[in-house]
Amino acid sequence: MSYSTLLSGTHRLLDALQAHDPATREHSERTGVLAAALAAELRLSLRDQAILRLGGALHDVGKRSVPREILTGDMRFVRTDPLFIEHIIPHPTAGAYLCSLERIDDEVIQVIVEHHERLDGLGYPFRMKAGQINWRSMFVSIADMFDAMTDTTRIYRRPKTGDEAITVLRDAVGNGEIPEHPVRALLAIHERGEIAILHERAEPLEEIIRYLST
Repeated sequence: MSYSTLLSGTHRLLDALQAHDPATREHSERTGVLAAALAAELRLSLRDQAILRLGGALHDVGKRSVPREILTGDMRFVRTDPLFIEHIIPHPTAGAYLCSLERIDDEVIQVIVEHHERLDGLGYPFRMKAGQINWRSMFVSIADMFDAMTDTTRIYRRPKTGDEAITVLRDAVGNGEIPEHPVRALLAIHERGEIAILHERAEPLEEIIRYLST
């Protein structure tokens, strides 16, 4: 795909998300930067880092279909809640569909559709298990979880500290939900005090798109 086609498609998706819920758009950008940083920490390829950066930035575009009062309100759901089933569970597949309309790369779309799956088979939307989930999806999942837990803009809960969030992620590793190596990479970045400055160090998303289009 040409650079201009991928760039314009990405901008349309992110602009629509920004218009629907700016906080989700900002969370998505941070998730992409952190997911790529985890891959860089583990010395994975530049292509893997680029796919994770773009996949993270687009991972929640399907939330355009979630009513704003659910995204921004003081609502907590359990998996059996009808609102969760109706609006939250479909957002990865909705995002994948929107990205397919913009001809986003299939490897990026795979990250988007799988970012809520878990190794123990208790994720969504497809309840995939270890061996079925693409490893990149787990990097975005872990970055997504960390940023959501530490996000200070979420009015419905107190943000966790970095240490607290990593403790939750370590527990998820111990429970067989997520893999260990990206969490170890996250811990290393956190212990160096670099989480807060990752965004200012990151290349512009346009340069990531240019790399992927070559």
